[in-house]
Amino acid sequence: MNRIRTLLAATVVALVGAATLAAPEAKASHEPVIEYETRGGFVLWNYQLKIYSSGFTLGTMTSPRDPGETLYLYDYISTRKLASLRSALDRARFSRLPATVRSQYTIMDVPDRVVKYRGKTVTYTTTGAQSDPVASATFVSALTAIADVFTKMADEPLVTYQASGGLAGIQDKLTITRSGRAKFERSMRGTTEPAVERQLEFAKVNELKRRIVAADWWNLPGQFDWPAGVVVMDGVSFSVGVANTRDQVKTIRSKTAADEPEGFERVMEQIYDIVHDLTT
Repeated sequence: MNRIRTLLAATVVALVGAATLAAPEAKASHEPVIEYETRGGFVLWNYQLKIYSSGFTLGTMTSPRDPGETLYLYDYISTRKLASLRSALDRARFSRLPATVRSQYTIMDVPDRVVKYRGKTVTYTTTGAQSDPVASATFVSALTAIADVFTKMADEPLVTYQASGGLAGIQDKLTITRSGRAKFERSMRGTTEPAVERQLEFAKVNELKRRIVAADWWNLPGQFDWPAGVVVMDGVSFSVGVANTRDQVKTIRSKTAADEPEGFERVMEQIYDIVHDLTT
């Protein structure tokens, strides 16, 4: 069991480097060029998005069911992508829009979408008053393009873990996205079990990030081996990859009974806890 914990732990990696990069980039770019957020609605979470002139993108997710935790996401978009978003808002004549616009038809329990651009804020709602003007298709298209930036960032892998070997012929794979969506796949002796997908609690993801930072992940060696004179038969080999905001991945490989530092083992313990939650 301890070895399974170690291999699940070692396969972690993808959540950390972002935090250390975020603050300098945000300061360097001063105020965001575009801000976007969702408010209200019958949803699992709301989110905010800030895009800076450097392309640095900061997202935050909050859950009405767990208001004590916030999940932070970081990424970059290209200069061309940022220019296209600005052009989309300009084509929608954003500067001339009223403070509130609505959908053509009333739709309940859908979050309002709020955009701030060039010092002006506009809210798009699906439950507006009849006196509110209907949003143009051009503006709705611009909103969708901005929302897609968050969706792409949220769906990118943050941690990827893979393990193989052992007497059981295990083949495990765990993927955690930036938004905390986890997918766990396992096969043993050629028999594939149904994949498990679930949204992780923000607290679990944040703790994983803290442990990755504390382990100084990006300065750890790329592989851990057995201590001198130790040989383990039928052990499990595994790898963990962690992605930063530039989509660079630091992968660390290890195996059963390898000589691993304490920080790395603590990351593994958190990963094991996540896998346990997904499989029980």
